[in-house]
Amino acid sequence: MLWVAPWIAPRVIAGVMNGPAFDTDIETQPVPELEPGTVAILDSLSTHKGPRAAALKRHGCWLSFLPPYSPDLSP
Repeated sequence: MLWVAPWIAPRVIAGVMNGPAFDTDIETQPVPELEPGTVAILDSLSTHKGPRAAALKRHGCWLSFLPPYSPDLSP
């Protein structure tokens, strides 16, 4: 059975998601909206492995990281 979770607090920003934008976003958007036990899927962006992402873990969420991108897998 496939279960697809609803998008919670999606956000579009002008430009790139950098450290300061992620830090602000993580504390104000998903953390208050997520229930403890929610699985958060993050890519391999270094910011996602920083101390602010730990706010999700402190909130009781599970963190699951996507594997690093490999150009060999996408010719």
